[in-house]
Amino acid sequence: IGTRTALVTFAEIFNLAVLLRPLTTFLRLGIFFLLAGTGWSIFTYCKSTMLSSAAVMLIIFGFFCFALGLLGEQLCQIRKRLARITHSQNGKK
Repeated sequence: IGTRTALVTFAEIFNLAVLLRPLTTFLRLGIFFLLAGTGWSIFTYCKSTMLSSAAVMLIIFGFFCFALGLLGEQLCQIRKRLARITHSQNGKK
């Protein structure tokens, strides 16, 4: 197994995780970036009594990840509902 195969496999696993359970995937990423941004902002504020722009960017990126997870969850629910409707219509014919 080469590096390319490992990267393709990782990409497929991530694709399935985002496709099937987007909220949990992006919620974990959002929490990670929020905690990293909060930790970095506390560290830089204690060190220089100023807020770092990198910390603010990490916090904003955490909120964006959470919002993207909510949007993905809505799309996933719509896709599942459409699949159920299509499946039930095909069964009646």
